[in-house]
Amino acid sequence: LRLRGLACRTYLYPKLPSGVPEVRPEAPEETMSGSAFSIERQASGIAVVTIAREPVNAMSLEFWAELLSTLEALDADEGIRAIVFQSGLQRSIFTAGLDLKELHAPSSSEARFA
Repeated sequence: LRLRGLACRTYLYPKLPSGVPEVRPEAPEETMSGSAFSIERQASGIAVVTIAREPVNAMSLEFWAELLSTLEALDADEGIRAIVFQSGLQRSIFTAGLDLKELHAPSSSEARFA
C-alpha cells in the first residue's frame, strides 16, 4: 500500500483545538455490509473513515483485513487527498487496541503464522 507517496501523520486530541470543527458525518456515503468501517467522501478531497466495532473498536485479524481493503479502495481514488479516522462509538474511545480474545486463540495463531 503506497498511498500515492503522501506523508502520514497521526494526531490524537482529547479535545479538538479551538477553531477546528469536529467531523461527524450524518449519513455515510459508503458502508461495507457487516463492516466496521464507513467512508464519507467530501468534496474537498477528504475521506472520513468512521470505525464502529462495538464495544471498543478492538483490532482483530478481520479488522486489519477490512482496514487494508478500505485503504486500498481510497488509494485507488485519485480524488482523495487526505484520510481522517474517527470513532463511531457512543463512548469517548477511539480504540482499545488489539483484540485480546483473539490474541491467544488457536485459530488466529494459525492464521498469523501460516
